[in-house]
Amino acid sequence: MKPTIKINTDLPEIGIPFDPMIVYFSYKVFISYEVTPSKGKFAILLFEHPIEVKITPINDEGIGSHRFARFGLTWYSIHEITDIEETEKWKTRNPTYWVFTFKDRTFEILGSPPLVIERECSIEVVSQHLETFTKIQNE
Repeated sequence: MKPTIKINTDLPEIGIPFDPMIVYFSYKVFISYEVTPSKGKFAILLFEHPIEVKITPINDEGIGSHRFARFGLTWYSIHEITDIEETEKWKTRNPTYWVFTFKDRTFEILGSPPLVIERECSIEVVSQHLETFTKIQNE
């Protein structure tokens, strides 16, 4: 099975140099990252009912060591990866394997497409959403 990698252009583009803020609860993942080209503006995505979540220290300089690098994985991008063991194993749920490559981290998640909560907002708005998200999870 040869992986197919598509760079996702529907989601807000990843900016540099900041790493994302990721908050994980058993059935939801909140991720916020700086977008490009707006300095100081952030996107917020929400993944519901993820199957698998992974955060690795693979950075922009070490991206060649990622298992999907030879298939077209690039830095500072969001990739949809299909035709891999993980998506085949869970095919009844029709998941997508997502790989987000940041400056100093790589975030990977198997599940359904994310909900875009904000495409471009301030850090204060990120904090407000995070507070609401945390309250909902604790109720």
